[in-house]
Amino acid sequence: VLPLHANLPPEEQQTCFLTQLPAGCTRKIICSTNVAETSVTVPDVTVVIDSCRERRNQVDRYSNTPMLREQWCALDSLKQRRGRAGRVQPGVCFRILPEKYLERLDKISPPEMQRVPLENIYLQVCASGILDRPAFLAKTPDPPEEAAVLFAEVALSDLGALDGQTHDGLTPLGRHLASLPCHPRLGKILVLSCLLGVPGPGLSICAAMSVRNPMLTTQDTNKRAAWQAA
Repeated sequence: VLPLHANLPPEEQQTCFLTQLPAGCTRKIICSTNVAETSVTVPDVTVVIDSCRERRNQVDRYSNTPMLREQWCALDSLKQRRGRAGRVQPGVCFRILPEKYLERLDKISPPEMQRVPLENIYLQVCASGILDRPAFLAKTPDPPEEAAVLFAEVALSDLGALDGQTHDGLTPLGRHLASLPCHPRLGKILVLSCLLGVPGPGLSICAAMSVRNPMLTTQDTNKRAAWQAA
């Protein structure tokens, strides 16, 4: 039984693609997230068992920050998953969902820009030196709603990240937030906690706000050993 997900080290991911089984093994079972949904071909897969579930990046209503949440897949994702079997030889797909419920699912997965807060994207547009940010975002392949862009601008102003008098429209705090790989609300906590000399508690708060379920495990033996030694 082999796991396959984005947090696995590359060398462990590659074991899923080996067609020769270890001695004494007669069957290979891969438990995968939707990392294998597209652009991945495991040549000896002949059966796909689809839970029809996925973790999708959405807004958490309590913290108003992006968070991975489990929900039903859209039909286009189910089609991609079915295609993992039968790529190079005949295969079959079983879905753990009554067929009558399929018509209730969304036909396509909504673009991420239309379902997550735009504060991070807005900061990146500002940092790129683009002056008319709403017009630029409106020209993207899957443009967000005008109300979402306005909300992002107001939220960033409340955080003290925007300054209409500068060349990029950002304050010094805004430039720091644009360089951090997290939501600006969490980024401000990190910046202020460092300025106040308490980076540890600030980091713990941000980590707790970034995950819905703290009961996580890892297959990375190096990380596990580091946690046990801490």
